[in-house]
Amino acid sequence: MRYRPAALAACLLTAAAAPAVAPGIASAAPAIRVDRPCYADPSLREDRVHLTGSGFIPQATYQVTLDGRELPGGTGQVGATGQIDGSFAAPDLSMLGRGVGEHIYELGVHQVNDQDADAPVISAGTQFGVSRLSVAFRPARGNPSSLRVTYRMQGFSLGGRVTPSVYVHWIAPDGRLRRTARVGTALGPCGQIRASTRRRLFPFQPERGRWRLQFDTSRHFRKGHAHSGFLYYAIPVAVTRLR
Repeated sequence: MRYRPAALAACLLTAAAAPAVAPGIASAAPAIRVDRPCYADPSLREDRVHLTGSGFIPQATYQVTLDGRELPGGTGQVGATGQIDGSFAAPDLSMLGRGVGEHIYELGVHQVNDQDADAPVISAGTQFGVSRLSVAFRPARGNPSSLRVTYRMQGFSLGGRVTPSVYVHWIAPDGRLRRTARVGTALGPCGQIRASTRRRLFPFQPERGRWRLQFDTSRHFRKGHAHSGFLYYAIPVAVTRLR
C-alpha cells in the first residue's frame, strides 16, 4: 500500500432533514456520528465516510452538507425509527486550494418543517479529519555529519493507531538498516507532529551515497514498498560530501 505526501484537513458534516410527511416527535435528541476520526485524502487511497444518525423525524428527507454546502448525492430518507445510515467518499483536499494545512468545516444537522414555519429546529453535529501523509525536515541543507533538523509530519493515524509513536529508520546506500530511533508521538485525529525536538539528521557518521529515511509506526524495521500493507513514508537523502 503506497502512500504519498500530505496536508491536513478536518471536515465537519451536516445533514439537513426535511420531513416528507407530518412531523412526529423525536424520541431522543438528534445526533450524527462517523465511523472513524480521520480518513485518507483520495490521492492516497479511496476512503468512505460512514455516517449514522438517530433521533430524527421518521420518514423525513435529509441532505448531507459539508461546510454548509450540499454534498452532491447526499440525500436520503430517515428510517422508521428516526435513524440515518449512509456513506460518501472522503473529500478531496485539493478542492481547498494549495498549501492548506488544516481546515475546519462548520457542522450542523437541521430538522426543517416546510409546512410549519414556527416548528422548532433541532440540530446535531460531528467532525472528522481528512489527511494526506507527509514528512518534512528543516533546514533541508547542510553538512550531513552535523546538520540538526526539526521534523514535521502528519497522517500517521491513517494506519488505524490512535496517538501512535513514530519512528525513523536509517537505511544505508547498500540497503541495510543502520539505526532506528523514535521521533515522537503523533497527536490529533489524523496523527500529526507539528514540530519534533531538534535532532541530528544523521546521529552517526554517514558514508557517501543515497540514503533512505523511512518513517512508520513500528519500532521494528520492515522495508516499505509499493505493495506494503503498512503505513510508511520514505525520504531519500543524498550524501555527496562530508566535512
